[in-house]
Amino acid sequence: GAAEAAKLLDERLKNDGGDLPAIVLLRCEADLRSGDANSAKQRLLKLLEVQNSSDVEKQILGFAQTRALDAVIEKILRARVERDPQKAEAVFDLAGFFRARRDMVAEDKLLHGFTDSATTQEERQKRLSDASTFLAASNNLDSAIILAREAVSKQGAGRDAWLHLAELLAEQGENDEAAEWIEKAWHASTNDEERVDVDERMLSILMGDTKAAVKPVANGEFKLPDAFTGTNFASDDTEGPQREKLPEPVLEFAHRAIATARQADPKSKDAQAARFRGYWWAVRTSQFEAAYQLLNTLAFDPVTEKEQPVSLVVEQLKLDLAQEDDNFALMERQLRRLSELDAPGRVRYTLRLAELLMESERRVDSETSSPGWKSDNPMPPPGIAAAKLLEKMYREFPDSGQLLSALSQIYFLQRRADDALALWKQAVKRVEGPAAIPLLENYADILLRQHRITDHVEVQVQILERETDVKRRREGLRRCIDRLTFSDASGGELAPSVARDRLKLLERALLERVQRHPFDGFYHEALAQVYERGGDHVKAFASMKQAYYTAPDTPFSLDQLRDAALKVADLKSAIYFQKQIAAMAPPKEIAAESRRLVELLEQTFQITEADRVRRRLESRFAQDATALEELAKYYQSSGQDEAERRVYEQMTQVRSWDGRARLRLALKCLRFADEAEAEKQLQAVLAAPVKMRNYPTSGVRAPLPLTDTRRTGGGVTTGDIVTLLDFAPALERKDLDALRAFLGQPRAEFAELPEDAALVRLRAIEELAKLRQAHGGEALDQWIKRWSTDAQANAVEKLWALYYSGAGAGFRVVLKQVLPDTTKLEAQFAMLWLTLHSHGMDEAVRWAGEKGWSPEVLKARAGLLQACVSMLVDVNGFRFRPDNLAELGVSQVLRNSALVELTRKLQDKQRYDEALALGVGLPANSPEMEMDYSLFLARIAESAERWDLARQYLGVAVRGPVAAENYRTTYDPF
Repeated sequence: GAAEAAKLLDERLKNDGGDLPAIVLLRCEADLRSGDANSAKQRLLKLLEVQNSSDVEKQILGFAQTRALDAVIEKILRARVERDPQKAEAVFDLAGFFRARRDMVAEDKLLHGFTDSATTQEERQKRLSDASTFLAASNNLDSAIILAREAVSKQGAGRDAWLHLAELLAEQGENDEAAEWIEKAWHASTNDEERVDVDERMLSILMGDTKAAVKPVANGEFKLPDAFTGTNFASDDTEGPQREKLPEPVLEFAHRAIATARQADPKSKDAQAARFRGYWWAVRTSQFEAAYQLLNTLAFDPVTEKEQPVSLVVEQLKLDLAQEDDNFALMERQLRRLSELDAPGRVRYTLRLAELLMESERRVDSETSSPGWKSDNPMPPPGIAAAKLLEKMYREFPDSGQLLSALSQIYFLQRRADDALALWKQAVKRVEGPAAIPLLENYADILLRQHRITDHVEVQVQILERETDVKRRREGLRRCIDRLTFSDASGGELAPSVARDRLKLLERALLERVQRHPFDGFYHEALAQVYERGGDHVKAFASMKQAYYTAPDTPFSLDQLRDAALKVADLKSAIYFQKQIAAMAPPKEIAAESRRLVELLEQTFQITEADRVRRRLESRFAQDATALEELAKYYQSSGQDEAERRVYEQMTQVRSWDGRARLRLALKCLRFADEAEAEKQLQAVLAAPVKMRNYPTSGVRAPLPLTDTRRTGGGVTTGDIVTLLDFAPALERKDLDALRAFLGQPRAEFAELPEDAALVRLRAIEELAKLRQAHGGEALDQWIKRWSTDAQANAVEKLWALYYSGAGAGFRVVLKQVLPDTTKLEAQFAMLWLTLHSHGMDEAVRWAGEKGWSPEVLKARAGLLQACVSMLVDVNGFRFRPDNLAELGVSQVLRNSALVELTRKLQDKQRYDEALALGVGLPANSPEMEMDYSLFLARIAESAERWDLARQYLGVAVRGPVAAENYRTTYDPF
């Protein structure tokens, strides 16, 4: 254990800072496993102080980063910045540390100090650009844009700085300004490659939400025309590329570029650049006539009309034009020209030319094979010209796998399978060792497609022989078995007997390798895989054990042994192997393998040992927050609540600055009814200051406690309220759509564990307020007084604190501050919903019936009030106070028909007291229907077993005047 290890290490340590770093790190590991992180931190700081070398510092930093020793990490990173404050890498490492700890103030101060300390304007400009790039990578676009704007204003700013600012603006959605900076960068470009790069960015911005059309390029893969392969046979798709309609801004910009190019002064030094730009935009927007005209002005001097040299970019663009325009003659000529001009792309252009020759040959054949043509000569095999071209190029580039693949495809098309296979054999012979594996894999695929299964198996085993990495060997074996047993050469389902025969071939080949390599345990593993696929689990387990005994140090074999033991129900052997797996696993896999060991031990009822493994795992990762989080998820999924809580407690020690970790622990404590510990953690969250608040503090986008439902995961919305809208009365369709859009927006404040520190603080306030309300008494009074009178408190935090503590009157005062403008429907709904939810019916009724408004406004307000009350009736856990409903009933803000509908809804939910309270005003509101309403309320009173009230209403109904009408045996006023 950690204590024994610490004792042994203490015998070797002098503890004066001069010990070997490796021994000190081991001692720190023992401290951490014992839960004494402070001692580990002191040892590392002392070691840094005495042995202040870069190697020791690097070792300590790596150790501290993997174990979340923040004090040590910060000291080392600060020391690096102090040693060389001008070094950008050190500054950004420290800034990244601050950002990970959500200390935005320290990050901002550090970056401003870095940029302000530059000695020249050019150096300051460079630092501003670097800092902007760092902030953009951290998703802090606003700050990145601010620094990028400052960078372009400094001396020395040029094309790169302008493009960087344009990229940030485009990402922010400010496309107009981004286009201005891109245009400026284009004029600063010095060659055609730079101009193309800038115009590609401009096209992307002008396309907006539409993706830019992919530029046609000659890639490095040879593809036979569909006419030879049968692809898309009998398809309804038309030949040729389908050009989508370009957005109007793109076409307008292209027309301007083309017009500028045509009007360019031939004697101007910028004329050639303008003509190239117009040519590029004409090609990209498929304006072929303009493209050919501008191409002529580029290729020939406008004054002397003599041919002039052009850049390689123009030549490549000419190929794009020919391909877009289906100009096959120009395409062929240009491919031959580019293969001479562009040496690095020679193979690529040759492959594209071979495809073009095949396509041209197909068109000629389709014409000469028509009924109008007659010839006694036999039809030549396809692809003769393409084959000669590729053969010539392959002799020059014998190591090109692309040429080999293309040439073999044509040979197979010409029914020269032996020649194709001979090519692959020669290619494999030229390469030795693992370098031949890619060629062998392609060769094996070809053999399988040619139904040469025996040769295919032999080549696959050769691949396994040449491969030196065990993991890649296993992956290759898995692919080999899959290809052999899952489908035939044409992709159809394989018959079981054929699959067995193929596995037998592979088994014989592997047995031969076992005899040839008796001390290589992999071939026993491979045999086990073959037996496993054949369904013989006993043989598979025996082969795996043989592999283990042959080479016990072979990595990645124990897991297969464990799986094989489980399949034959040998749990004892499985646990034996799993223990070794967990002991030898790399750091990233220790947690998963240890959890697997715990599961196996629990299956055999070795509970004590399982708990010991679990505790050892927790101590091992006591300082690794990521591993602890994964462990907590495992405990949560397996229902181990105590262990989950224990891990959460450790996480709060590792990340004491993280309010989210404390909130998670507090929520777990509340589920265990440990309110004292929960309150302690929640108070710690509130005690930690929040550096920045990313939410608005007024308006409908401010975090409002619209719902009590808290969800895990991303994309949290008020979906439960949106569902209630489906049954809301008195609202028009457009109002419902507006409210659905408003309530359907993502709201991170309703996540159970928000990511933002300010929202974590709101959740902590919510849970503390609920605790105070549940206990009541003096603590609740002090809580309400504190938040009601604190002038420095955030209005949104006040809102949550008062709402969840049940201080409805104080809450509604703050609500008016947060929602000062209620002219829009969304704000009216939020105000009315929260007012009713906090039992402020008197204020809601007063607002709905406020004098001085037009009848249309009063009708809309009454309808919204009815909808909110109806929706709140459906909210689980919410109950109206009877006096509030009585006030609504007698206010005459709602029509009697609306009151009857709400009363019936409460009656259907068997909430009779609320229904009676709401209906009390019905007889008084309509004296002419007093008898009908009294009978209606009497029935509700009977259901509530309120017999005295039922007799009272029945008495009113009996004493009422009877109007002359037809006799009915039953009476129902509704």
